[in-house]
Amino acid sequence: MDSEVFDSFGSCYAANQDKIATKVKDGRIQKLRHYEIKGDLNMVTLKDIFRNNLDPFKINLSFGYVLKSVTHDSFRFYHPSNNSSFLPYPKLIQNQQDQDELLEMCKPDNILEFVYKQTLASSWAVNSIVCFAVRMSHLAPIHGMALRSSNR
Repeated sequence: MDSEVFDSFGSCYAANQDKIATKVKDGRIQKLRHYEIKGDLNMVTLKDIFRNNLDPFKINLSFGYVLKSVTHDSFRFYHPSNNSSFLPYPKLIQNQQDQDELLEMCKPDNILEFVYKQTLASSWAVNSIVCFAVRMSHLAPIHGMALRSSNR
């Protein structure tokens, strides 16, 4: 890769490092896990999520990537968001079969196809996938959380 192009990509990456870096945000109902991708997308991360969440939950993923202009050597970052979720609807995970189905859907070829389709009608092309976000919604009652009654 031309060093000038690499410098431009590196500048885009560095400018968005706070959005790309691995981080965790736990809410009472929803968890957000944000993972930087170093090398190939590693499904071990999803397996760790399954192992650490024993109660049923719904999950969806989105991907962050660096885009390169097709007309000139400039780059920009596309943040993983709910507006570009990988699955059309959050997937219910309540047993091993559900986990296996999600892992099958998340094969690298499927992810690459999804990401490239996001930019087909654009003057920007995907340069590299740099992070992904996992949103999980708990379905089991959370200890200490009062359930509201409809009777008042």
